[in-house]
Amino acid sequence: MKWLKQLSRDTGEKRIKRAGEILDRAVERSAHGTVSVTSWQMGDIDKVIEELRRAMALEPSNPEYRYLHACALQVRMQGAEAEAELKRIAADHPDYAQAEGGLRHRERWFLPFLYPAWSESHTTVTDSISPSGSQGCFVTPVRTGCRRVVSFFGRMPGSSVRPMLRPGLRATIRAVFMNTPTCPVVGVYPLLDTHPTEPFTLETVLSVDGYRSDWADCSRSGYWLIRLLSQQDCAYFVLAEPGNGNVYFNRLIKFDAKTKSLLGSVAAQVRSIQQTERDDETPFMRARQYFSQNFSMDNIAF
Repeated sequence: MKWLKQLSRDTGEKRIKRAGEILDRAVERSAHGTVSVTSWQMGDIDKVIEELRRAMALEPSNPEYRYLHACALQVRMQGAEAEAELKRIAADHPDYAQAEGGLRHRERWFLPFLYPAWSESHTTVTDSISPSGSQGCFVTPVRTGCRRVVSFFGRMPGSSVRPMLRPGLRATIRAVFMNTPTCPVVGVYPLLDTHPTEPFTLETVLSVDGYRSDWADCSRSGYWLIRLLSQQDCAYFVLAEPGNGNVYFNRLIKFDAKTKSLLGSVAAQVRSIQQTERDDETPFMRARQYFSQNFSMDNIAF
C-alpha cells in the first residue's frame, strides 16, 4: 500500500499542472492584423492563484512557483504585490532569470501567460509563433500550462527532412559562446541523431549584448533567451512546412546532464555581459559573419 500513498501525495508540480489546465481553458487569443490580443476571466485567474499558492506552500523555496504566483498577481491587477514578490525572489535567488528580467524591463517583459500555447499535440505552427517568412531556426518562448518555455521552430520542406526521421530518434540542444571583434554572440543548435557523425542540425546565431528600442518583449532578446533556456528542464523542437505551417516533427526534448551543463556554462558567460539598448544591427551582422567563418559545425555533436 506504500506505493498507493506515494501516488496520491500532493506535490507542487501537481498544483502547477492544475493551474496550467485552468489557464489553458481560460486564455483566449485573437488576431487583429499584426496584433494579438490575449484575454481571460478574472475568476479563472483567482483559481490559478489559489493553485499556485498551494504549490508554494508545498515547496516554499522554489523560485519558479513564486515567480508564476507574482505573474498571476500582476494579471489580477495587484502590481505592487507582484513587484514586491519579484524583489524577494531576486534577493533569494540572484541568478533566477525570470525575476531579474521582469524587474529590469518591467513594462517590456511579457508574462508567460501571454505567449501562444504549445504542446506535442499541436499540428500547426502559426505566424504568432514562428513567422512564415522565417528561415533556418526561430527561437521563441511559448506557453506550456503556466510556464514560459523557450523553444525551437524550423520551417522547411518536409520532403527533404522526413526521409531521415524515424521513431525514437534522439534529439538535443547545443550552444556555443563567441566573443567576436564587434560583439559577443551565441550559436544555438537543435540536433537530431539522423547520422552517426553528421546529425541533422539547425543553426541560429543570437546577439547577446543588446535589445532594440521598439521591442515590446525584451525576454525575446538573445541575452534572455539563453539565460531562460539554461534554467529550463526541456524545450520543444518543431519542424513545419514553410507555407501552411503543418507540423511533421514535434518533440519535447528533456535535457540530460550534459545538455544542462553546456547550457549553464554558456549562460554564465552571457550573464557577465552588459546588455544595452541598440538599434544599429551592423555590429551584430559583422559578428554573425565572423562567427560563421571561424566556427566549425564539426564541433556540434551529441
